[in-house]
Amino acid sequence: MNQNKIAEKLYQNSVNVRQDNLERLLVAYKGDYYFNLVDRLAGNKDAVIVDGMGGTGFFTVLLAKRGYKNLLVFDLSENNIKAARALFKRHKIKARALVSDIEKIRLKDNFTDLVVVMTSLHHLPSRTKALRECKRILKPGGYLLAIEPNKLNPLALWRHWRSKPSVNEKLFSSGEIRSEIAPIFPEYRVFTHKFGYKIIIIGRKPVRRKIR
Repeated sequence: MNQNKIAEKLYQNSVNVRQDNLERLLVAYKGDYYFNLVDRLAGNKDAVIVDGMGGTGFFTVLLAKRGYKNLLVFDLSENNIKAARALFKRHKIKARALVSDIEKIRLKDNFTDLVVVMTSLHHLPSRTKALRECKRILKPGGYLLAIEPNKLNPLALWRHWRSKPSVNEKLFSSGEIRSEIAPIFPEYRVFTHKFGYKIIIIGRKPVRRKIR
């Protein structure tokens, strides 16, 4: 399955891009733990944050309501990005929405302080290109924060099966993602949360050392 088909499948399985559904998500979504992680990694409200494979942009809106000022969401689905722009307008949010493939992100090198990828990496047949692209657009010292279902958790596995995944959509364990992220982000942490239901992935782009 190519990236365009993945994006459209995610679009069809999301919230049908109806504004009333998105509004309910904004009210119901409770992710204080994740917001605290964002606060710690971003450092301040002026940090540039990219919401990668961010779908219809509701997490970007939640970040804006938390006080972040420099936000951008990208997704490969044009329908999702149209919905994100409409959502930003409705909530009077100043954020950019960009159609882009995570394996070839349409942003310059050293663009952002933090890249957030919420439950999307398992949709990719290979995560290596995506992780390398996330590292490329990070500023030196910047962070990647990814949150994924854990295939070793029975509830996560059952929910994944219920979603009727494609052949290429495969959950992974914390051990498997460690082997993928370590060569790209030498400074990283991988741990589980919510009784092992979620995997938290944090990668840091090394700070360049000045040559005297």
